[in-house]
Formats: sequence, C-alpha cells, structure tokens
Amino acid sequence: MPSIFVADFALPGQGVSLSGYIAEMNREQVIAEFLPDPLPLPNACSQKVNILFSLNGTLSQLGTTLVKREGQRATLQICEPLKRVVMRRNTRYPCVAPVQFRPIRSNGVTAVWKEGGSTDISLGGLALDIPPPVDISEMGEVLINLSELWLKSLWKKTQQETGERINLVDDLLWREGMDTRPLRLRGKICYTRPTLQGTISLGMEFVSTQIPDNLRLARILLDVFG
Repeated sequence: MPSIFVADFALPGQGVSLSGYIAEMNREQVIAEFLPDPLPLPNACSQKVNILFSLNGTLSQLGTTLVKREGQRATLQICEPLKRVVMRRNTRYPCVAPVQFRPIRSNGVTAVWKEGGSTDISLGGLALDIPPPVDISEMGEVLINLSELWLKSLWKKTQQETGERINLVDDLLWREGMDTRPLRLRGKICYTRPTLQGTISLGMEFVSTQIPDNLRLARILLDVFG
C-alpha cells in the first residue's frame, strides 16, 4: 500500500487509542508511525492492536499484534483479515456529554469557547444545546469528552466477558494509560434554533472523517454502539 493513511490504533479492553499513520502495509505486516502523544505506547510484544482507518471512503479495521517498537515507529503483524466497519454516517446515537463550542468566522478567526451539552452524535455530526447568544457563522468547532460514555461501555463488556464484578472507578477510570482526552471536531453549522428551555439548539456536520480525532470518535462509537 503506497499511500499513507491516517489511522487509530486501539488496545482492546484498555480504553486506549493512539493516533498515527499507516506508513507501509503488505499482506503480512504494518509499519505504523504514532503521533507524539502523552499516553504510553504499547511495549510488550504480542500486544493486540486494532487499526481503524478509512479506505476508499469506507471505515475498515485490521487486527494486528505488536512485533517491535522503536520510538514512535512500530511493526505490527497482521493476525486478522481486513474487515469493513458497518456504521452509517448519519445514524444518530443518544449522547449527553459536556461540550465546549466556538464559531469559526470566514476569515478564520475563532471566538471564545462557550460551554454547553450534546444531545446526540453520529459519525457525520452532532447536535448540542448552548446558552444564547450565538455568533452565527458557517463553521464551528467543538471539544467533547466521551471518556465516561466509553468507560461505562468497556466496564459493562468486561463484566459480561469475565463474569467478574469490578469497580468502575478503581479498575477502569483511574487505570494508568486511560484515554480521557476531549475530541476536537470541526464542521459546518447546519442550523441554530431556540428551544423551550431558553437555550439554542445547534446542529453541526463534520467536514472530515479522516483526521485523527474523527477516527477516534468512530472508535468510541464502534465500541459503545457497534
């Protein structure tokens, strides 16, 4: 595969996903380059790593194991065949989470962040409520932290798979390496309208599904709702 693909590298069951690129790939292995990241990179050989990336406009996942790592570069052995991830871009999932929003003006200047909350989210966009007034622009940017939603889903799946009763906070939330970073997502503002509660309902359509945080969103939605 001659092209370089933006990718998300997930360690199953650990709540960690790393952003990076597929630098090289053949039928047997993948050469990955991770972006500089505060999270620890996997060290142990044979560590399972699921790679999520967009191939010809379709989300695809590849199962691999870590063979070796040198700095931000890693060699991964393919252990599961490439498979298409079936998730509709416009399927909305209920999602109540804190959100920070700011409009992006036509000259590229951004306004101050305003706090609000999301109501639903999809691979293609999200809806949120924010207090008025709203600076009407064509584009906007949000910061949204889905770690609690993700953690609860991982916690539930872990209990189902192991049959063990575990404490969510002790065993998952504060685990070393847990990914709690907010996602930064940009998109086109589709609508703004007042609500009966006095807030402004705002809809945003994401402009890309191939940048790291958009792929990490796909990873979380796949783990939670897939």
